[in-house]
Amino acid sequence: MTVAKRYNVSRTPAREALALLSQAGLLAQDERGYRVPTFSRKDIDDVFEVRHLIEPFAVACIAREATEAELKSLARFAHAELKRSGDNDGYVEANKRIRQRLFALLRNDKLQQLIGVFEDRQAFIRVRTLHEPAIRRISAEGNARLIDAVTTRDAHGAEACMRYLLTEARKAVISLL
Repeated sequence: MTVAKRYNVSRTPAREALALLSQAGLLAQDERGYRVPTFSRKDIDDVFEVRHLIEPFAVACIAREATEAELKSLARFAHAELKRSGDNDGYVEANKRIRQRLFALLRNDKLQQLIGVFEDRQAFIRVRTLHEPAIRRISAEGNARLIDAVTTRDAHGAEACMRYLLTEARKAVISLL
């Protein structure tokens, strides 16, 4: 079944949508159509190298620059999400919502956009890794520590928590290869 038929649209907008997803790196095009891209070990290492440079810096900025009201709201939101979904498959979406709420507090729009690019590219990998209970537990506990560090304005602790989370995420992704 083609995308156009499945979603009851003409072929032109379906083609345009697939091309946009391909440009964003969310789909790969081959001679027979589109597929989910595969990543080499080098691709994974490159992505996590960049994420290690920007995400710890970003959470430190949030810890230093967010208002008290923003931090209190983030803490309530994140802890409720983690409590509700920390031990089940709903955690994948909760993790996404927590990261969105966290990085929305950035004052630097370009940094926020750059993190968003990696969010989109990592989304389908995150789904696969976070369905594993052991990985989900590491992520949930690490995110709880991260949120606590950010909301208590511990910029160095937030950086350390983010580095830990990224290191564990990289290990999980590599285990899928």
